[in-house]
Amino acid sequence: MKRILSWQSPVAMVASVGLAVVSMATPSLAMQPAPAESNSLNLSTQQEAYQVAQATADNCRQIRATGGVTVREEPSGESEAVGEVLNGRNVTIVNRGAAGWVPISAPLSGYVPASFLILCPDTAAPPPSNCREVRARPGLNVRREPSINSTVVGFLTNRQQITIDNLGSAGWVALNQPIDGYVAARYLAYCP
Repeated sequence: MKRILSWQSPVAMVASVGLAVVSMATPSLAMQPAPAESNSLNLSTQQEAYQVAQATADNCRQIRATGGVTVREEPSGESEAVGEVLNGRNVTIVNRGAAGWVPISAPLSGYVPASFLILCPDTAAPPPSNCREVRARPGLNVRREPSINSTVVGFLTNRQQITIDNLGSAGWVALNQPIDGYVAARYLAYCP
């Protein structure tokens, strides 16, 4: 039998109450499998999906985690990281998830811990634009192919703003301006 430590009981109770509140607040959310789509949808399609999420509000959640949340390929903290969504950003959930993990479809496809999601406020942020800002010190390498082992073809400085054509896939975003290549999505944030 597993022994519960004194600090675990209150944490488990808070997490259970939080999930119950989210479950009761979204009774119309159906448990359906994720649509067979890739992360490489063009930006206008993603914006349309975001606007639908805002209109229905039942699949919109906001990230509440200092520094943001890592999006994973599978519902496990041990699975490969797809990217990161910063604190205060809205995400579109596919369903309510299970075992503490919730599948999301935008701005990245993957899984996030349920404990870092809250209902979107009524005054939701506008749909994401195609402007991104580099958030890496001292900067970010641009690679020839979407791989950490690929040749470095350029460098972007911290806080430099760039324009993306699409949201990328598998944690990488393709660039054609100012340098043709790929950058890791987790080091990009929405422009202020």
